[in-house]
Amino acid sequence: MGIVDFISRLQKLGIRLQLEGRKLKINAPEGVLTDRLIQELKSNKPAIVEFLGALQPQDDLTIKPISSDYLGKSFPSSFAQQRLWFLAQMDTENTAYNMPATLRLKGPLDIEVLRKSFETIIQRHAILRTSFIENDGIAEQIIHQMDRWELPIDDLTIVDGKELTTEEKEAEAVSQANLDREHYFSLSEWPLIKTRLLKLGETDHCLLVNMHHIVGDGWSIGVFMRELSDLYQAYAENKPNPLTPLAVQYADYAHWQRQWLQGDVLDRQVGYWKKQLHAAPDLLHLPTDRPRPAVQTFNGLQIEHQIDAELAADIKALALRLDASPFMIMLAGFQLMLGKYAQMHDVCVGVPVAGRAKEELEPLIGFFVNSVVIRTHLDGNPSVLELIEQVKQTTLAAFAHQDVPAELILDALDIERHLDHTPLAQVGFAYEHQVTDKIDELAGGLQVDIVKTEQVTAKYDLTLYASETDSGYGCTLEYNTDLFNQESIERMLRHYHHLLASMISDPEQMTQHLSLTTEGELASLLKLDQTRYQAVLPLTAMQRDLYLSSLRNPDTLENSLGYAVEMHHKLDVDIWREELLRFSDSQSIMRADVIRCDAPYVDIAYLCIKHLGEISLDIIDLSDCDAVDVQEQIKTRIKRPYSFDEKDRSSLANHHIIKLADDNWLTIFATHHMVMDGLAYVQHLGTIVENYEKRMADKDSAELDRAELDGSDLLVKPDLFAEYIEFDQLEVDSVETLDHWRDQLKSVEPVDYKVQKPINEIVRKGIVLSTEHSESLRLFCRKQKITPAIYFKAVYGLLINHYCRADNDFVLSETVAGRPKGHTQSVGCYYLLNPFVCHHTLYDECSLVSDLFQDARNQQKKRKGKLQFSIMQQSLLVAPGRLGFMYNFIHFMGVLNLMGVDEEVQEFVPDVETQVQFLVKVIDADFHIFLDYHGAHFEDNGFLERFESISQQIVAGVEHIGQLAIVNPKEQALVEQWSAGDKRTIIDRPVQRPFEELSVANPELTAVIFGDTQWNYRQLNETANRLANTLIEAGLRAD
Repeated sequence: MGIVDFISRLQKLGIRLQLEGRKLKINAPEGVLTDRLIQELKSNKPAIVEFLGALQPQDDLTIKPISSDYLGKSFPSSFAQQRLWFLAQMDTENTAYNMPATLRLKGPLDIEVLRKSFETIIQRHAILRTSFIENDGIAEQIIHQMDRWELPIDDLTIVDGKELTTEEKEAEAVSQANLDREHYFSLSEWPLIKTRLLKLGETDHCLLVNMHHIVGDGWSIGVFMRELSDLYQAYAENKPNPLTPLAVQYADYAHWQRQWLQGDVLDRQVGYWKKQLHAAPDLLHLPTDRPRPAVQTFNGLQIEHQIDAELAADIKALALRLDASPFMIMLAGFQLMLGKYAQMHDVCVGVPVAGRAKEELEPLIGFFVNSVVIRTHLDGNPSVLELIEQVKQTTLAAFAHQDVPAELILDALDIERHLDHTPLAQVGFAYEHQVTDKIDELAGGLQVDIVKTEQVTAKYDLTLYASETDSGYGCTLEYNTDLFNQESIERMLRHYHHLLASMISDPEQMTQHLSLTTEGELASLLKLDQTRYQAVLPLTAMQRDLYLSSLRNPDTLENSLGYAVEMHHKLDVDIWREELLRFSDSQSIMRADVIRCDAPYVDIAYLCIKHLGEISLDIIDLSDCDAVDVQEQIKTRIKRPYSFDEKDRSSLANHHIIKLADDNWLTIFATHHMVMDGLAYVQHLGTIVENYEKRMADKDSAELDRAELDGSDLLVKPDLFAEYIEFDQLEVDSVETLDHWRDQLKSVEPVDYKVQKPINEIVRKGIVLSTEHSESLRLFCRKQKITPAIYFKAVYGLLINHYCRADNDFVLSETVAGRPKGHTQSVGCYYLLNPFVCHHTLYDECSLVSDLFQDARNQQKKRKGKLQFSIMQQSLLVAPGRLGFMYNFIHFMGVLNLMGVDEEVQEFVPDVETQVQFLVKVIDADFHIFLDYHGAHFEDNGFLERFESISQQIVAGVEHIGQLAIVNPKEQALVEQWSAGDKRTIIDRPVQRPFEELSVANPELTAVIFGDTQWNYRQLNETANRLANTLIEAGLRAD
């Protein structure tokens, strides 16, 4: 439980906490403080003191007036003012920090009363009479005397002697307002506020007000308007100034801030931000409609969107339930949307804070506002509830450390500034509670309306303003027009609305696969022909990785697989075809196309399910051909790449029926791995054969009533893959999963193998272990309490270590079934790839052989519940190597009885390109082991025979790794032959002589390999001779 949660729980019990200096005072109702609660308070006291101390640091120093006469004197600027002043020195024509406002005044206006009201406000707030000077690189404030405030009036009813129409007056008013908003304020000159009145009629005026941000903020506008209303009301009735004198001025605050924000206070606040923003991304990579300009611009527009009252009520209800606020929920949704748009898991957003924690600051006009960076982590696929809780804790902590100016944080983090974007956060979010004191009428029935100008200043790339209204939430998205088009912003607002609704509808769902789009919008983005497609499903993480693999290498055969059966009976083609169609109709994955979507805010591709009856099937008659190469027919149909190009899209599931003779047929099923795995093939073939035989038996039974032949007794597998997709979305790359694998993989490094005689082809070899060996192996596994799958994997790792001479822990990729409960016999791509860590210390000579298997067994136990680990995440946690090693253990039907005949089933696994694959097939009681690799990357040197030899030694009882004979009998014979050769003393036969003879006999034979460097015997001999001669010349002698 976080400290915020603990304090919240105390508050609900009526317990109040107060910090006096560093002492914690506790006030609790009688009987509430149980012994257990007292113990919790004691253990949490340091954290409580730290939290409350950070939350109310201003109490350490009181703001007091620093002068009775401010005129003509210099005062320190605040940190925020210093930053704006510095920016103004860098760009002397920048008007981005202007704060323009236009008020439409309709009704009888007393212009002198209005002028006097302005004069009183400007006289009351010294900051509005301030300019800035430089003192040794630091900005200082100078407060000036004002005798009278002038309010210029421009009559727009007549221009150049011409009376303007209503439309012309409106257009001219807009033009004048736009002109005023671009007014350049020189900070060395006062005033830094400008007012002007436009007359459109006797009872129709526009009031233009503009001030520089260095003397005001959004809160100040509210103060200004309230005081203007009160003063106008009083002066219109000939009453005196009704406003309470100010206790302090902004200059007092600036002085106090400089005194207070130093030493321990500053260290504590800055320390939090250094930790919170360490290694934060410098830029949020949102997809823009135009390239980012080399120098940041501030041209902006705003688009409005309404969130309805029903959804707003749901947001508030969830906030109440979670002890959070609507602000936190709406910010969480906004950051989640940004993360999906940018395809980033680390999202920083700037949030404004008023900076007026002290009561005496509330009535002041001035630049108090500060921005805090709310950093949210989306990795680990948090649930909606987890995301909201994270944002809640982060915002509370940020607000407790809100007093540090942005510049100090940037300096502490040593953030590099860039001309093209703001540091740390390029997106802002501001939330406003419902305004209850809105001023819409002044004295005498003068109506006041705020006029929204078309153009605004966009200080961020994007800023979302959310405000409570009677009808829900008003959302205004401000955007930089040099980056985004209007239609992109309108779409983003729709996506935000849809995402919020999805989050609220089920807060327990995981965030990673929450869609930004409606089904209709997604179908439109995918350009689906509704007459052909009936549904759209996301890809699983594995399918996505397989799809990307095919895109990276369109000619790859790494994802092409299938099976073939040569049948020796007179096939009823119609029934076989109907059963293929029945199976296809029963399984949506069999009718799936994978269609790419280029929109940045959705997944890269989707499973688009075709309507029933869609099947890829061709029937070929080769019975008239003299000779048919059956294996070639199979290979050309299974071993081929798949295209995902829109104009030439391949079917992902393909059936072929080939007639070789009247009673000799060949059935081939070829798919992309995204459709099926090995277990699914068994279900596919088994279901079709069972139904085919049943229908053939029914067809031959003349006694059966035809009405009974409706197919209701035929086997139909439940279609569960869509359910599995939801499971995958829930589980894949969860926080617990990533934490587990991050810990498991922290010590691994890539391994490599230096090929001596590379060949440019796929090599596939296989052997069958003897029955005696297989039985001994199973007995050994039972004694070790492991499965044969664990056994083969552990010995495979041992051999990889021997071949690659590994110096550190390394990994091999293991294929696992990945099927949750209830999906054992389901159809689809369920398989997963999980790392298996081969710990280097287990291969020491003194290590026990049994430790290999127990380590593998323990790893398997630990990974339970953490199998959904995407290849993409694996690539981030494991340093890539030139060569990878894969392991697969499967049960497969080698023989299928069809219509009373045992037929061989040929399974075709995907080719390997940059992997070495060790495959174990269990067919009946036999272990068939295979090794597949590309000859350019590996050479086996009797790998399978060596594996068989090591396995025989292990099951025979060899206990230590060092006792295993890794070399095979042939290699051992060569060693013995060399050992039995001619032997001479050193005097008779110098040690270098055999080397020289070998250099003459085989000068081009490789002698030395070091890293990427190779020397043959001729090069090595020449180098050795040069070194020897140099040593002799230097005086070295043998004696």
